[in-house]
Amino acid sequence: EYAEGKGSLQVAAAGNSNYDLANKTTDTASPNDSTPVTRTITNACIDIPTELPGVVTVAAQGNGGAKASYSNFGNGVIDVAAPGGDGSSGVYSTLPGGKYGNMNGTSMASPHVAGVAALIASVNPSFTPAQIRDQLGVQATDRACPSDTRCKGTATKNGFFGEGAVDALKAVGGSTPPPGKYFENLTDVAVPDNTTVESPITVSGVTGNAPATLKVGVDVKHTYIGDLKVDLVAPDGSVYTLHNRT
Repeated sequence: EYAEGKGSLQVAAAGNSNYDLANKTTDTASPNDSTPVTRTITNACIDIPTELPGVVTVAAQGNGGAKASYSNFGNGVIDVAAPGGDGSSGVYSTLPGGKYGNMNGTSMASPHVAGVAALIASVNPSFTPAQIRDQLGVQATDRACPSDTRCKGTATKNGFFGEGAVDALKAVGGSTPPPGKYFENLTDVAVPDNTTVESPITVSGVTGNAPATLKVGVDVKHTYIGDLKVDLVAPDGSVYTLHNRT
């Protein structure tokens, strides 16, 4: 709450124990301590920082967007989900010693969400942390529970995926970009022996500088294709060889 009051949104990994955070197991031992300490874990105990007020809790997705096998879950606890890798399909990440490699974990998923939150803030600079947190849920792609009885909730909000998988493009109000413009000349041109022919393509309705690269396709049917040389001549006279007698 202090951090949120200072304008900071907190994002936390849900954890990697394949554990139901909404239905904690009651026990009286601490198996992760070298010397077990007497305790009682119930739903009254919260997982820190995952269940602190205002924290965005992130579950991990594996191949195909399914819940990662290790990811903690819990209806009412998980806010959103993001790719975290699973098995041999990890998230390419930095490693100790200045190296890189594939890693799995909700700690691989939560940075994706932090990045999407930053995108939301970039296009909505007046948003408070609470508004950014809400928008993370709004832009997320719904993912229903699989046929797994541990997943509680609805198709739009459940214990495996929260309000769904974050979507960076939707977060900034984007959509699938339209296809780029293309130009073509569909008129067949005969290629007699020992002759140069041209097949001009008219480009119109395009402003600004040309992109650094363009994809060009030429459909050539000829008995002796190895005798042909095909050049693309740009408007400025530059010549680019597309086929050279091979």
